Amino acid sequence: MSNKANVASNLVDGSTASKWFDEAIVGTGTSVVVLTLPAPAEVASYELYTGHDVPKRDPSSWRLERVTPGGEVELMSTVRNANPPAARQAAYDRRVASSPPPPPARPSPPPGPAPPPGYTDYQFVFTAAREREGGVLPSALSLSEIKLFRSDGSQIYVESVTNPGGTPIVSEGPDNLIDGRGMTKWLDTNAVRETTNTIGEVSTTISSVVRLHMPTGEQVARYELYTARGVQWFDPKCLSFGPIERAPPPL
Repeated sequence: MSNKANVASNLVDGSTASKWFDEAIVGTGTSVVVLTLPAPAEVASYELYTGHDVPKRDPSSWRLERVTPGGEVELMSTVRNANPPAARQAAYDRRVASSPPPPPARPSPPPGPAPPPGYTDYQFVFTAAREREGGVLPSALSLSEIKLFRSDGSQIYVESVTNPGGTPIVSEGPDNLIDGRGMTKWLDTNAVRETTNTIGEVSTTISSVVRLHMPTGEQVARYELYTARGVQWFDPKCLSFGPIERAPPPL
């Protein structure tokens, strides 16, 4: 609110002897001065001049805005805690109308290494089982379930499972390993084999392969094996696990 002698037009009358005075800022905390140009112009810098009397009325913080042709208000620059000159009717430091543009954004970090390839086929090779009393080797190997998991803990869907070289009995084939039912089981009666060397010595080995196929490539982070009901010494004890490398399809 200005009195009749201290109106806003005094700001552009070319004389520092007149002044603009607005006491409304005491109640609202802000005071707005709108400058209208006769034609569009790009303002590069500006100067403010102190009034001819009370120094405590000198502005020390403000912002400069402009109105676009579309009527939107855009911020050009902001000043905080300026030091007005002590002299009366004196110029503040000349100020650039627009703040400098922000520094360019930091370049994005280089991409990390590509994730390891996924595989559609994995296999277990079981080479030992729980021993019976007296060190007697078992006559078969058996499990009820196999589950595979990703690194985030989600379970991987297994489409099919085979037991190359194995000899299951009726209703106890490798498909039972992925049926989600703990009461069924896989049983390989051909896992234990006796071989005779050239001098007639007989040795017994345990080996059974279980291959699991997924419809899409997967990275297996961990797995779980479940014992089967029935004979405990059919439980596998030693194994190796890994993906099956396949040659790429012909071009």
